[in-house]
Amino acid sequence: MAAQAWFSSGDVEVAPGTTAVLQLTVVNLADTTDSFVLTPVGMPSGWTTLRPANLTLFGGTQQIVDVE
Repeated sequence: MAAQAWFSSGDVEVAPGTTAVLQLTVVNLADTTDSFVLTPVGMPSGWTTLRPANLTLFGGTQQIVDVE
């Protein structure tokens, strides 16, 4: 399994009481189909939502995940 991921933007300012949505691009660098389960780490679980949180990508394909 080989994958790469990056956010579409750098620093983001979020005012208290509001939300921000960042786009995370996930790429399957392998030649085979792989499944990925994305889990936020470092913040309380209720603070972050990933859509979709489960990915199945064919080799060489990518998908964008919304991170709120």
